[in-house]
Amino acid sequence: MARVRANQAEKWANRLAVLLDDYPDAEPELAALVKGMQTSLPVAADHSAAGGYNIAVADRGAVAATVIHGDVSTGPTNPGPANS
Repeated sequence: MARVRANQAEKWANRLAVLLDDYPDAEPELAALVKGMQTSLPVAADHSAAGGYNIAVADRGAVAATVIHGDVSTGPTNPGPANS
């Protein structure tokens, strides 16, 4: 997981550097955006990869799985269309 995070951090750093090369005046807004994202991301705890919401979706015959360590809580869901 640490290797994946480091790889993604490097990719985003490169993308943001290119963006700032093209639009240097955007630096204050971009810095504020990055800081806001860093403070609002969930922090992983124990073995958790997400540390917050964890959604697994399978599509086109695939299998989705997740492992949960700790408490699980559910909340109200939005109602779907009425069945007739």
